[in-house]
Amino acid sequence: MKTLHLLRVPALLALGAFALAPVVRADADDAIKEESATFDTDASAHGGAVVTDAMADDFATFAGSEDNARALVTGLRTGDEVTLTSTVNGQVMTTTFTPATSLKGYGNVFISLALAQQELAAQGITNPTAADLQAALNGGSIIVGTGVNAKTVQLNGVLALRASGEGWGQIAHQLDVKLGRVVGDLHEANEHIERNERIDRDHDIGKPDRDVIPDKVDRPDRPIQIDRPERPLQVDRPELPLHH
Repeated sequence: MKTLHLLRVPALLALGAFALAPVVRADADDAIKEESATFDTDASAHGGAVVTDAMADDFATFAGSEDNARALVTGLRTGDEVTLTSTVNGQVMTTTFTPATSLKGYGNVFISLALAQQELAAQGITNPTAADLQAALNGGSIIVGTGVNAKTVQLNGVLALRASGEGWGQIAHQLDVKLGRVVGDLHEANEHIERNERIDRDHDIGKPDRDVIPDKVDRPDRPIQIDRPERPLQVDRPELPLHH
């Protein structure tokens, strides 16, 4: 009996692990859907330009420049052609590609870029070229390492996987990246947009800074009093003659 009991424990633990993994992934899927919806609500409330600028700032380093990041955000939303530039060995290189699929909502655009960023970082690429970005999004090969240690790695592409109908949780699992980290990044981006909007709104209203003491208003000078004219001197009347 003891032997049977010991054999069952690993089996039960294994079954528990398999049963737990989908639950954890489902929770992450729900969380990322909620954050994505909030992100899209912010876009509707504050305007797409505000959200695009915020995302361009967030992904500027990853994309190589704010212009590249802005081009990616716009192209991924519309499905239109994206043109990226990067400098390789002192030469400016241009890469143009059409996204494998367009993405509905700014939240999904953020998620796709965050997943691509994680996948390339896992390969040791933190400053990708335009060609690396294309491969991470649409699928293709990248060169990892240098010299004799260089090797070619094939990427499936975040957008290509999305176009095939896979959910974000499934895509993250295939890419072997953390969806929870993307949820955190998306939540932080939401707060960043809200914080900047509050600052701009307060500035527009014209609230004075608490640390600034307004200047005292000088009182107007009193009007100069006009001197009254001096009274004329009285002329002495002549004395009347004495009567004898």
